[in-house]
Amino acid sequence: MRYAHFYLKLSPDELLEYYQGHKKYVRVSTYEGYSLQFRAEHLRQWVKAYGINGEFRISFGDNNKFAGLTLYRDLGSQHSSKSAVNTPKNKQNPQGKSSVSAGPNQRPRGFKTSI
Repeated sequence: MRYAHFYLKLSPDELLEYYQGHKKYVRVSTYEGYSLQFRAEHLRQWVKAYGINGEFRISFGDNNKFAGLTLYRDLGSQHSSKSAVNTPKNKQNPQGKSSVSAGPNQRPRGFKTSI
């Protein structure tokens, strides 16, 4: 049995192409210098909301046939989901509903023209 190691990062949009059948194979370059291709279905168990982001070990037999795939370092936990940083602050109005206050020279949000 032989092994090779590689890093793979696929976004949810990229994974959708495989799920919809537009693509069937994933091609990777390994740390050992190989260029490998394997069926995308082998990645299914590691798909998360952020996609796939990690380092894998692929094993193959003497005839170079796929034998297995193992995730040995999941980098998805390092995935930073940024919240909206530059959005206006929400304020509570007297009715308890959240509203966004407009600046002195701005129209209230949601209106395209002045009233």
